[in-house]
Amino acid sequence: MPRFSLARRRALLERASVTFRVVEIDYTDVDSQTTTRRIAIDEILTSKNGDTYAKVFCSMRRELRSIRLDRITRHRSLCKTYSVEDLELAA
Repeated sequence: MPRFSLARRRALLERASVTFRVVEIDYTDVDSQTTTRRIAIDEILTSKNGDTYAKVFCSMRRELRSIRLDRITRHRSLCKTYSVEDLELAA
């Protein structure tokens, strides 16, 4: 059971996005594999079917990714920051 509601997690990630903080997450993929990743958040949006996604630069994959917020099992903001240019270069 997640420690935070989806709305609370979204608010925390939006705050990290506004302050350009790198976030470390534990993420469980569709195959139930959990990995620890460091992400830089580009934007957070809700799909037509109601799932909430974040468009992020994932340092583990070294590419832009879309991740579902309900698959994040742990997160913490790090002291490290990023710039908008960092995300544009990754695109």
